Amino acid sequence: MSLGQSSSDSSSGSSFGSSFVGNGPSVKKLLEMVKGSRIHQSLIFSGPEGVGKKKLALLWIQALLCEADKKSEVLSSCGQCGSCLRLLKGQHESLFVVEPSGLSIKVDQAKECIQFLGLRSLSKKRFILINEAQKLNVQASNALLKIVEEPPADSYFIFITSSLEAIVQTLRSRSQVISFGPLKPSELKQVQPDAEEWQILASMGSLAKLSDLESEDEQTLRKDSHRFLYTLLRGAFVDATDLSKPLIESSPKALKAISYICNAIVATLKNQKGLVPIELESLLVSQSPHILSEMLNSLLLLEKNILSNADKKIAFDHWVYQWNDQLFSGQ
Repeated sequence: MSLGQSSSDSSSGSSFGSSFVGNGPSVKKLLEMVKGSRIHQSLIFSGPEGVGKKKLALLWIQALLCEADKKSEVLSSCGQCGSCLRLLKGQHESLFVVEPSGLSIKVDQAKECIQFLGLRSLSKKRFILINEAQKLNVQASNALLKIVEEPPADSYFIFITSSLEAIVQTLRSRSQVISFGPLKPSELKQVQPDAEEWQILASMGSLAKLSDLESEDEQTLRKDSHRFLYTLLRGAFVDATDLSKPLIESSPKALKAISYICNAIVATLKNQKGLVPIELESLLVSQSPHILSEMLNSLLLLEKNILSNADKKIAFDHWVYQWNDQLFSGQ
């Protein structure tokens, strides 16, 4: 399923945003722009990954380019006209999409955007959608700046980003920001009704993360993370150290393991039943809220150390030793 909306949004006629899940204020703001004929020529869609920013941008562009006769003033797309069909196939002559080339968006890609705006088009409106715009390098940002400052008539830029601060200030100051937030648990359930409660919690409002959590590898990592914590809480220091080894094979894996351990502690503190295996839950409940809060804070520090490229094994071993000592030093 597409992020943030059902398949009926684009393949058949519908009013803009009618089936899009979550971020209602963002949908409303885009509708108000069109209704008031006040569409800013440079927009930044900013918010967490996996909440449908790019999908909503494409739905909006599709509705604005739709060639069907509109019987009302409601912004909509038919899904059947030549414009809608070309856009759905990724072949629309009035839309230029830029994706990162490797780790960044380079100056040559920015120049292609400028060249695109100089081409003829069947449609009056032209759109440039730059995905992961936080990856624009300095040269690319500078190349785009002049045309963003003085865009041709009926030309529109949409920058999609999960990190607004990473976009250079000169581009930010010349753009209108449309803010997106995480999806609510009920909204995630609406899109993925078969998702388990722990997956909803661990996804942190992101449909992309929720999809990842449904994979077999992720479920195995969660189980291994819980087993590690269970073993530590039982006082089996050596076994816990051994069980931590597969969790730290890479930094991304170690960070995910920490996230699963944190989620188990948070679920216990909030008395959220069914999110943690019963055996682990009973051991967590036996600890005081103060101890669990301290453990949670120390895990956040461990996460920070790993993000700072600290040695994963040393950092994890130190954490295990610290908590084994704190939990069982008096026994």
